[in-house]
Amino acid sequence: MIRAYHQPKGIDEALSLLKNGAQAVAGATGLYSNRKKLDGELVDITGLGLDGIEVTKGEIRLGACVTLTKLLEADLPGNEGAFLKLVARHITAHTMRNAITLGGNIAHTVFWADMPVALLALDAKLVIARAGEAEKTVAIADALQGAAPWKGGLIVKIIVPIVQGRTFGYERLSKTKNDYAFVTAAASMKLTDGKAKDVRVVLGAIQPKPFRASDIEAALEGKAVDADALAGAAKSALDLPIAPNFRASADYRRDVTSALVRRAVAQAAGQE
Repeated sequence: MIRAYHQPKGIDEALSLLKNGAQAVAGATGLYSNRKKLDGELVDITGLGLDGIEVTKGEIRLGACVTLTKLLEADLPGNEGAFLKLVARHITAHTMRNAITLGGNIAHTVFWADMPVALLALDAKLVIARAGEAEKTVAIADALQGAAPWKGGLIVKIIVPIVQGRTFGYERLSKTKNDYAFVTAAASMKLTDGKAKDVRVVLGAIQPKPFRASDIEAALEGKAVDADALAGAAKSALDLPIAPNFRASADYRRDVTSALVRRAVAQAAGQE
């Protein structure tokens, strides 16, 4: 049962509560997402000023309590801004986007979450605060691999680097707009003299956490993204690990993954 609901007036008070085992809550859309019985205290972080958006010459800095709706309404620069909006627009319905926050979508790390896939393709970083400690910046790639570095603390900001000439592709398949995805695929790259550089191919909803398809990235790196390269990426995707899932067979989701990888890479390369 929920024993207490706190509304701290400042970040230090919130961090003190979180250090002692309370759970942060903002939009609360993920509160029961793992069907676990809650037994503890909740800390409402929506009044801590963590909903700001700041754009500098080289970064987009997003507060952890920025909702998907606020993200869609913001004036965000470059291909990175357009990509963030594209992904947010495909996540559930408007009413839910009013509640879902960026920090919450990351912190709950449910397999179907969409924003971690996009942020991994963006090489984003997380700023994490803990009681009595200096803020720490962690690459989201590192944060998703190990134990959640925000446990006992709080994600306060997401930093997205703006990289000149970086392009993106994004594909998602679900039964309905409000449904969880069968597969989510994102790709990013820079095209230099017609060849792909700094390639990122990220998959979500087929494993407990989103991950980079390193074999596909390596096969595309430094190569022209032509028909053969796209066919090779699609074929390699058939070998990616697919976790058991009650929503569809592994074979079906494997075929979908192959198709979406091809399309996301083609989009990033400006071919779709």
